This record gives sequence, C-alpha cells and structure tokens, in this order.
Amino acid sequence: MVVRTEGHRSISRRQALAAIILPSGALALLSACGGSTVATLTGSTAASSTTSSAVASTATLSASAKQSTPASSAVAASTSAAPSTASSAATGTSSAATSPVAAATSAVAAPGVTTVELIYVSDAGEQPEHLAWMKAFHETQPAIAIAGSLQPEDDAYYSKLIAMVAGGTPPDLAYIHPNSLAEFAAKKLITPVDPFAAQDKTVDIADFYQTTLSYFDFGGKHYGLPYYSGPTVTYFNKSLFQKYGVKTPDQYAQEGNWTWQTLLDVAQKLTQGTDPATKTYGYQGIGLSLGTYNAPIWENGGEVWDDGMTKMLLDQPQAVDALQFQADLSAKYNVVGGSFVPGTAAMNYGIRGQVPDFKNVHFDLGMAPLPSGVKGLVCRNGPNAFCLFQEAKQQQAAFTYANWVTQLEAQTIGFALKRSVPTRQSIAKSGAYEQSLYPWESVAVYQQASEKVRGFPVPSTFGDINTLFVNAYKPVVKGQMTALDAMKGVLPAMNADLAKKISG
Repeated sequence: MVVRTEGHRSISRRQALAAIILPSGALALLSACGGSTVATLTGSTAASSTTSSAVASTATLSASAKQSTPASSAVAASTSAAPSTASSAATGTSSAATSPVAAATSAVAAPGVTTVELIYVSDAGEQPEHLAWMKAFHETQPAIAIAGSLQPEDDAYYSKLIAMVAGGTPPDLAYIHPNSLAEFAAKKLITPVDPFAAQDKTVDIADFYQTTLSYFDFGGKHYGLPYYSGPTVTYFNKSLFQKYGVKTPDQYAQEGNWTWQTLLDVAQKLTQGTDPATKTYGYQGIGLSLGTYNAPIWENGGEVWDDGMTKMLLDQPQAVDALQFQADLSAKYNVVGGSFVPGTAAMNYGIRGQVPDFKNVHFDLGMAPLPSGVKGLVCRNGPNAFCLFQEAKQQQAAFTYANWVTQLEAQTIGFALKRSVPTRQSIAKSGAYEQSLYPWESVAVYQQASEKVRGFPVPSTFGDINTLFVNAYKPVVKGQMTALDAMKGVLPAMNADLAKKISG
C-alpha cells in the first residue's frame, strides 16, 4: 500500500487527506503551462512515476489520441489481465499493480465504440479492482471502452490534470479527492453530475448516504458519485488488551461509555515499557489535518468555520478544547506512538481502507466505533469518486461509468479486497457485503459509522488553510504552546485565505 507521512505518523493514501491538496495558486499553471507539450502524460512523466510509486504510471493522453474517435484497446488489455487479477483480488496481493496491462492503452481501432479516457490513482492492492471494473463494464456496455491511465497520487497529480486542461486535452473522467474538489469546481474545470443523474434512473441519488455524497458538493451541486467510503472507526489490538487485562473498546461501547476520556484512560494502561524496541503505546493518533481533526471538534460541539465559510471558528472554546485534548494525548500523557500493524500501538483511528494491511498481523483484532464526545458520535469520511471534466469529449459515456462503479455489480467485485464500506444504503444491507467481512469486523459498527458521517464540503482555498493549520498545530502536539495561542495566532491568515475562496 502506498504510504505517505502526515505529521508524526505514517498513513495510507486513504488517510492522506492533506498531503496532496492543491494550493489555490497552483491554478496559475493554467496560464503558465499552455501548449500541447504539457498535455501529454508520457515520456519522462511516466518514467518518474514508475520510480516514485509502487504502481506504474501510464497511458498516453496526447492531443492526437484525444482526436481519435475509435476506441483504444484498454479494455482488451484489462480483459487479458482478468484471470490473474481475479486471484489477486481474492488474496489481497498486488501483482497486477505492476503489470504492463496497467501501464498502457494502444491505438488499435474499435469502430463504433466510444472511448472514455480515465485518470485514476490506486493503492497497490486496489489495482485489481480497477482493472476488473474496466473489463466488466465493457462487457456490460460494449459500446463504451475505458482507457484507464494509472497515476501516482503525489504532489504533482493535480498539476498534471491542470496541465492537461491548459493544453486542451482534459481527461473525460478523473479521480479527485474531496479536499481538492472545490478548487476544481470553483474554476469550472469539472462539471456537476446532476443533469446526467436526473436522466438516468439507475442513479437513485437518495440511495447514497447523503452526508458521504455531500463531500462532493459545491455550490449546491453534486460533482461526483462516491464509489468508495471510509468512515472512521476504532481498530484495536485485542491481544494487547488481553495481555494487560484491560477492558476492550467494544465492551465500553456496549456499555455506552466509549468516549475520548475513556480512550485516554485505556491508552495509559496500555502504554508499557521503556525499551524503544519493545515499548507499546496505547494509541497511534490521528495525524495532522483538519480533515481528521474535524470529527473530535464536531463531537465536542465545535466547528471549523461558520455556515457560510466566512469565518474560522477554531479559536472558539469547543474547538480549542478538542484540539488541546488531542495534542495532550501526545504532549502531556505520552500515550501516542508506535505503529498499529507491527503491534506497538494498541488502538488505531481507522478506516476500512487499512484492513488489507492487517492481513498478516501477529495478534487478534477487534473493532469498535470512534469514541464519542459531548455531542455523541460524529464521524468523518474520505470518500472517492470520479469527476467529469468540463471540456471532456465523452461526458455522457464517462458519467455512465462513474455511476456504474457505485452499483452493486461493480461493488461486489471489490468486496474480496475488503477495502471499502458501501456508499449506498442498499448495498450496505446486502448479504454479499456482510459475507465479505472478516469474522472480527462488525457490520453494525460500519453501518453506524456510515450513518453518523458528517459531510465536510470545503472552500476552494482549503489547501492553503489546511497548511496553515498543520504548521500552527505542530508545536501544540509537541507541548510547545497551547492550542488557543496557536489558533489565535494563525486565524488572521486563515480568515484571509477563506475570504479568497471562490463561491459556486
């Protein structure tokens, strides 16, 4: 799995909510990077992607390719890969991730077939799902082929997309994280899906968990249909709890007493040892991002900004208290550290996208809800969706695929990978989903987490605001200043960035 460092711990792509946020100034590339030479993701780009990611980067999306109406053989390529990817999906291995199949589309003509050019990212173990989706979709919709280009989700990812738009060769469809959605929507680089959804009876907008769907809202419109959901839950090392005779989080949850204070009490009992090689910590922590701290802030009755996104509220008592408590877990109580998978951290602020990493752990696993605050349980999410580009040549066909990957047929393909919680209520209640869970996983906990998700639409300047937050909060986590002083000091700059936002 691609791992990125955020703050003081390593996290997977699914949790790297701020690591690749597009700064608002980056859109200056639209004027600086014009011309056809910047619109082709080939050559040195592909080479560097191969070395910088566990998953190879790929398909030529040049102007000449975009002008070709016959389909490429991308789906044929994924079809040939299907036998190997099926077994990979079942075992959770990632052999297909580095397969040449994932790395190219060719110019072989397929008369009468519309080609949708898709740019997507993928953790290594997730790649079989995407390849299988492309294959199965083409079998379902023979008139549409998906030319998939796999790109590393690095700092350059969104700049590449912008360069393609600048060069007049935007993709039809691309992965865009919710934290970058407002930037693209505000600049009208992507288009709302509402008109397409209104004409397609298979969409059924009401079937989505509405707060999860709202992560792709901007200006009162939907810009994506989420195919992946990862509401926050607590994963824990059951063996470590048993070793030290500590009551487990799920037991506290059943009693109605699984709170942040309880987590601290438990974490103190599980932080054991002085030898760095063998020491265990009670909690792995939640990193550094407003996209993860929003949940404890909400649970404590605080807000990140006001309803109109005109003023930051991180200096208000409820928000400050939540931020101070989270920092104190590290700075005051010293219960944050270690790493969950090796067994040196007892509890993990988790999402289901991490579960494949747990496959070979040497301890018994358990799960429970996120700890509750004074306002009860409120969960954050980091859903994924494919967004339609404003200047795309094949918008209708692209939307057909973007909708299809959210449906039961496509989601069933992904069940074997054990990475996602369904974005649709009907699928969450399907027997196929429940049967895909590991024995230690709880469908009830995932269901509750999905229902308790709160949407987090962000302003178009969120990247800059989040960077200010992270830099200001780091000294708090180290115990060098209080959360109140840190937030008061940085809020003027945050509010200035908030004022620069572009409204939908």
